[in-house]
Amino acid sequence: MRKIEGKVICIISLNMSRFLRSRILFFLLCSGTVLTLVSFPAIAQENSSIDKVDALEIFINSLWLVIAGALVFLMNAGFALLEAGSCSQKSLINVLAKNAVVFCVATLAFWLLGFSAMFGDGVNFSDSQRSNCSPSSQNAASTYSYIGNWNFAFQLPFPTLEITEGQVSEDGGTNPLGFPSEGFSCLKEELWPNRSFASIFFFQLVFAGTAATIVSGAVVERIKFWAFVPFSFALTSIIYPLAGHWVWGPFGWLYELDFRDFAGSTVVHSVGGTAALVGACLLGPRWTRFNYDPQTEIELRDSGGNTIKYEAPEKFKKNLTTPHNLGFLTLGGLILWLGWIGFNGGSTPQLSLVPHIVATTLVASAAGGMVAISMVQWNATGDPSLGTFVNGILGGLVAITASSAYVDLREAFLIGFVSGFIVVFGEQFVLPRLKIDDPVGAIPVHLGCGFWGTIAVAFVNSSSPLYNVKNTLLLERIGIFWVQLVGWLIVCIFAAMLSFLFWLIIGWFLFAIESASSQQKVTLQNKGTQLGIFRRLFLWGRYGIRASVKDEYVGSYSFFSDPHRKERKTELEKHRVRD
Repeated sequence: MRKIEGKVICIISLNMSRFLRSRILFFLLCSGTVLTLVSFPAIAQENSSIDKVDALEIFINSLWLVIAGALVFLMNAGFALLEAGSCSQKSLINVLAKNAVVFCVATLAFWLLGFSAMFGDGVNFSDSQRSNCSPSSQNAASTYSYIGNWNFAFQLPFPTLEITEGQVSEDGGTNPLGFPSEGFSCLKEELWPNRSFASIFFFQLVFAGTAATIVSGAVVERIKFWAFVPFSFALTSIIYPLAGHWVWGPFGWLYELDFRDFAGSTVVHSVGGTAALVGACLLGPRWTRFNYDPQTEIELRDSGGNTIKYEAPEKFKKNLTTPHNLGFLTLGGLILWLGWIGFNGGSTPQLSLVPHIVATTLVASAAGGMVAISMVQWNATGDPSLGTFVNGILGGLVAITASSAYVDLREAFLIGFVSGFIVVFGEQFVLPRLKIDDPVGAIPVHLGCGFWGTIAVAFVNSSSPLYNVKNTLLLERIGIFWVQLVGWLIVCIFAAMLSFLFWLIIGWFLFAIESASSQQKVTLQNKGTQLGIFRRLFLWGRYGIRASVKDEYVGSYSFFSDPHRKERKTELEKHRVRD
């Protein structure tokens, strides 16, 4: 039928004048356009029809994000083994439980609040208007966003992209990436184009979990389990997402000021390291570490009014400074090393850069490790420390995270080389002199090397497609350095203030519950003088989140099954000081 109609049209057109022929062709063209719009309303309205090439790009990009995210997720096992191997055996159950629960908490917190606050369409500083990055909208160049679209418990639509027998289905153009209908237009159009929403959420989720896990190592062996859980929720739902939005979010105000942090030396590692530092300072050292005795600050009395106080056994003191299992420690470090391939390699929107990123990451980590194993000859025994060597590798990884897509191999080597010095100097000189107890060295690795990696961006001489600063003049270099330094300070001060506030609030709440429900009377020691209100508030916070001396010695809480718990409790009673 169509062939007959075509012949008739051809015959008629040959016998018509050019004027009439042009008018008929114009009419047919308009009619065809109207019929197309009526027949395919979804594709026409969305203006997002795709072909097989686009569909293949979506599949490859999304698949790589899932694979990279899986490697980062594996880092949870690395952190757990590293922390378990670094502490004493009595704390093994509590350590492993914390490292398992932290990702459960991070997943729920980041879904409920964190992800939308971090990557939702931003809110402009000047007029509090939300940005919109849809193709039909025009954003002002002066948009500086401070928070994303805080959408509580966002819904996850199913993607409509489907290929059958080599053809893209008609529904493939409606919502091929599975994005929510509103709130994430900038994430879709500018930040992570041609990737499914679910793959982006998963990849960013494991980053949030990593930031929370960093804290665990610095507060190990004296933090209450139920203090760590709510703080992890606060970190991954509020602190980390807000800092991340400033640097990575749509129109984040620090990014708009040219602050650059490729994969998270500041956003992930410095934020996590800052929260860890605040927690370690608020908690104080472990019992007997740096000759610290929490029983001089707080007093427990039984129902008869007798003071409950213990002397620390010599074996307990020795075990605090002796890693429980060097095999766990080393294997944990190697798993973290592997996971960093996904950490840095998955952070680029251009897959062609992944091999380059992996190469610079490995060179920097190797340089950090070799410097650390050489420098640890300075310690008191003269023997290299395996833990410090592993931390040197991790320090190189943390430092190169800010610039792995910008540097060449020589620059990567120098960045890792300096990070090795930072790790050893921090572990063996800074932390002991400040009497900060960090059993796994999380603070110098993540905060110290995170700082160095962030400011090292200013020294990069790069023609990278993501950050081209080759042959930049000295004055411009000074400007880049100043932006990197101030940006890092702002993020860390913000993280420190909120971390301190959340730690204290959690501590006050738990201290009040314990004081009201316990059969033992809990009082603060004043040593003959009256405690000031700020000192009292500080101690309430400290002993709300800090485990008791008995729990420090026993090593695990009663809601976790431990066959040796009763035995250790009986042994500790032999060292109780009698009135």
